[in-house]
Amino acid sequence: MVLGWFQDAVNNVNLIDLIIAFVLVVAMAFLCYKKERGYQVFIVFAILFILLVIASALNYMISIRILQVIFLVATLSYFTYSFNDFTKLFEKIGKRNKNKNKNSDQQKIYEIINEAVMALSETKTGAIITIEKGESLEEYCAKGSLVDAPVSSDLLRTIFYEGTPLHDGAVIIRNNRIAAASVYYTPTTQALNGHFGARHRAAVGFSETHHSITVIVSEETGRISFAVEGELISVSRDAFFRRLSDYLD
Repeated sequence: MVLGWFQDAVNNVNLIDLIIAFVLVVAMAFLCYKKERGYQVFIVFAILFILLVIASALNYMISIRILQVIFLVATLSYFTYSFNDFTKLFEKIGKRNKNKNKNSDQQKIYEIINEAVMALSETKTGAIITIEKGESLEEYCAKGSLVDAPVSSDLLRTIFYEGTPLHDGAVIIRNNRIAAASVYYTPTTQALNGHFGARHRAAVGFSETHHSITVIVSEETGRISFAVEGELISVSRDAFFRRLSDYLD
């Protein structure tokens, strides 16, 4: 009776061993997926598992323990080797989510700016809007009137409404917020083709020395233009959103 009980206990231990080994093999298969030489690594673990099954079936206890030790060492070694890969994977996932959220926020800002510019163009309300890109415009913000408010179409339209104290300068958008208004730029000295007013000349002058993108709406015609790297580029209303995204992405 005692011998039978002991034999049952041994069999139960072997069953547990097999379950644990099976789980480890499945885990290794997952870890090896799309990994350099992952197929070869999986084969090694599969062979160890098969040997463990055979040893368990034959009740070769010494062989079982040896294989278990080998399996354990191999598993720990593989996990240690793969730790950096796991770290990189989680970093990529984190960056991907962060970039996704960032892109979503940027898209909303582009849509708000597009809505405001379309309204300003339709009413022929003069405006100059600079979106910070790859450089700090803090110096210019400090010289203007600080706003520090979320970007909204209504606020942009209100700022440029003729008669308001801030309408005659530029608005600077940085970090997805309206940082300042009534900001003045040094006008360009180059000759511009066509009849352009002070806003256009100021925007071009600013773009000659800065990478940030500036949008200008003419108060005479409602025409929309970009000032980019010292050039004045007119765009249609239909093409504005796409060009804005291209310049800022």
